[in-house]
Amino acid sequence: MIELLPYWDWTPLYRGKCLIAKSKHNTAPKAYESKPSFPEDCAVCQNYDQVPVRENVTYETLFRHHLMSHVPVVVSDGQPAWMNHSRYGVDWESFQNDVEDLLLANPCDFRTNLLFKPTTAKASALARMVDLLADDTATDHGWFVQFRNCALRTVKKTRLMFAKPYFYATHWEPPYTSWVLLSRGYRRSAEIAPKLAGLVIVHQMRSQLRVTLHPSAECESSCGRISVTLREGQSLLFSSTLWNLSYEPSGKNVTSDITARGCHLLDLAHDVGPAGLLLARLTARLLLLHVGLLLLLLLLLLLLLLLLASAHAEATERAGRLLLRLLHGEKEVFGTGMLLLVTVVGTGFCNTSAKMALRSVLLKGKTQLPPFVIVRN
Repeated sequence: MIELLPYWDWTPLYRGKCLIAKSKHNTAPKAYESKPSFPEDCAVCQNYDQVPVRENVTYETLFRHHLMSHVPVVVSDGQPAWMNHSRYGVDWESFQNDVEDLLLANPCDFRTNLLFKPTTAKASALARMVDLLADDTATDHGWFVQFRNCALRTVKKTRLMFAKPYFYATHWEPPYTSWVLLSRGYRRSAEIAPKLAGLVIVHQMRSQLRVTLHPSAECESSCGRISVTLREGQSLLFSSTLWNLSYEPSGKNVTSDITARGCHLLDLAHDVGPAGLLLARLTARLLLLHVGLLLLLLLLLLLLLLLLASAHAEATERAGRLLLRLLHGEKEVFGTGMLLLVTVVGTGFCNTSAKMALRSVLLKGKTQLPPFVIVRN
């Protein structure tokens, strides 16, 4: 590495936390998400005025009938009932503690009616706010909480809090960001529209949630808005290339989960997005490259061993011929200027011709086999 310094100064990387710094601006959806540009691109949503519902569905069915054409779908058995949740169930306090941990980790896009300027709130204020989530009489006007987990640690925590649905394809990357949305008894006419990107999966974890899918600007004249009420255990899938989501915090909603292979809403949403897929493909190609290089090194090592074995066999054969001439009484056996040392230990000869020559000499009794023979110029 020292010899590389005249050509490449790698010293700043020595104490760096990562090899390639993450961009400060998340431009992945703009760089990789294609937007409809022509009226014919909007034909897939012209005849839809409601979202179809499926259950016990496979990824192949979802892809063929919905994902490929960007048609939204509701999976009625996407999540178990909240009371059967493996982590929480009736333990709402445990859920509150996990939400508090997420809030104390400085989430992004934090909005709530329980705090003034929530993004600058102190830890003590956040803790008191979380206590209000369990008190039905804490406020007469209801409440809502929305925030996005933008740190890797908190995103991993939400993966533990809420398991992937059974139809989540194995080749999909896990979410790289997540949203948490909560509300109870909140009365407001205006909708809230979180910014999502990629394939979005909305899980209604508890109670129900009213959401609206708006067609993208290019398709507003061809496609209409679709409203759907998600009930406990249901999952909504849609692509943000063609649709945008808004929701209405209501008195009936307590907890829902939206997963986007791009975002996560509780009212939750998960996000993987195009950048995550590109990274996965790049990682797979690098892995294949490493495997190929390893196989090439093994092949070269095998070839080297074969060459060494061939050279050893040739040297042994030559030594045997020289020893054979020596044992037959020839004095001038060298004209090559090299030193030959042959050590005889029992039957430790590797050369067949040398063995046969020694056996012949011993049987005739013409000479005694020395413990070693040194022949030099």
